[in-house]
Amino acid sequence: MSSTVAVAIFVPWTGLAFAWVGLIIWVCWRLRSRHAAVYESIGSFDLFWNNSAHSGWLFLRFLLGSKWHDLDDPQLRMALRLMQALLVAFPIGLIAIVVLAITAGIR
Repeated sequence: MSSTVAVAIFVPWTGLAFAWVGLIIWVCWRLRSRHAAVYESIGSFDLFWNNSAHSGWLFLRFLLGSKWHDLDDPQLRMALRLMQALLVAFPIGLIAIVVLAITAGIR
């Protein structure tokens, strides 16, 4: 029974990972096309072409900071809030999967 629960948590968690990647692609496109100055200030972060540790750190600081709250772009602000929620959901889901796997004896 516990392994079924682990799978039931793992499948949506994997879906969240795909949603995260999609959100990063969309947010980078939106920043590049509508907020070029902000996009440049965070190191022109991109999921594939400019994905260095430094640009990733700048993007994370931007996501967790308050700079984006001043942008007059409700869709972008909603996407960034969703990304913040996913940052919380990922570790919780991972911990749940690991705990359930250990308690079920899955190795």
